[in-house]
Amino acid sequence: MSPTQWILNIALLAWVLLRNLGTRPLDRSFVVVPLLVVGVAAGIYLRDVPTAGNDVFLEVVFAAALRSIGDPFGTSRSTSAIPRRSRACPPSSDSQNST
Repeated sequence: MSPTQWILNIALLAWVLLRNLGTRPLDRSFVVVPLLVVGVAAGIYLRDVPTAGNDVFLEVVFAAALRSIGDPFGTSRSTSAIPRRSRACPPSSDSQNST
């Protein structure tokens, strides 16, 4: 890795850690700033991608393979603000008969 990539990695790590401290209101900058940072970092990283021979073909094949593996796992997870009740511990009969 070049020194530029080391500096970029450390700067991105520091930015992510500092950005996640505390609470912030959800506004336009909450979404736009990370997109800009990712765009700049992607531009710097993609400058070094080799494009000779079959390199691009292999990159596309492996990216498609990983996506086909990752998509089912990503869509199988549900996200909710309200936690679901665990099936491992059903409610006891005492809590139902307490009325």
